[in-house]
Amino acid sequence: MSLAATLEFDLDEMLAGLQRWVECESPTFDSAAVNRMMTLAAEDLVTMGASVERVAGPAGLGDCVKASFPHPRQAEGGILIMAHLDTVHPVGTLATLPFRREGGAVMDPGSAT
Repeated sequence: MSLAATLEFDLDEMLAGLQRWVECESPTFDSAAVNRMMTLAAEDLVTMGASVERVAGPAGLGDCVKASFPHPRQAEGGILIMAHLDTVHPVGTLATLPFRREGGAVMDPGSAT
C-alpha cells in the first residue's frame, strides 16, 4: 500500500480551505491586499500548530510569513517550502472567474487541476 493511500484526507475540507485563500484577492503590487492574505495564511498556519513570524515587505510590497512546525529533531535540518501567496490577478477577477468545482476539477484564477 502506498503512503498516499494510508493518509486520510477530507477533500471537501481541503477545498474549502483552498477556496478561502483563492477568494482573498491579493494582486502583487497591492500591499494591503497581500497583507490580508498573509494574515489569513498566518492564522491558518498557527491553527495547524506552526509558530509564525511576520516579516515586513519592502516599501510598496506586502509582508512575508515564515512558519515553523515543531518536530522531534529540531536541531537537524528539515524541509523548506517556499511559495508566493499573492494571487497576482487584479481585485475583481473573481467576479468573472469565480472559484468553482466541476466534477473532479477546481477552476479559478489561481488553481491548476
